[in-house]
Amino acid sequence: AILEQENIQCVLCDMNLPRMNGVEIFRTAGSRGHTTPFIFFTADEDPETLAEAARLGAVDFLFKPHFRGIEDAVSA
Repeated sequence: AILEQENIQCVLCDMNLPRMNGVEIFRTAGSRGHTTPFIFFTADEDPETLAEAARLGAVDFLFKPHFRGIEDAVSA
């Protein structure tokens, strides 16, 4: 709903969330026609989840706890 109501330039999203994981949010946004870039951060480097997010068009991945590269990812 926020993507539909606000002018969001980029989404920085955790992979593991209480009700829905980040990939599900990304997939839902895409199915509603949103093309907002998604950058994911995670402590869990599950290759299948990362590969799925990449197939869907994730812009970048950042790994907790350091978030190295966040400035480059967001400014891309």
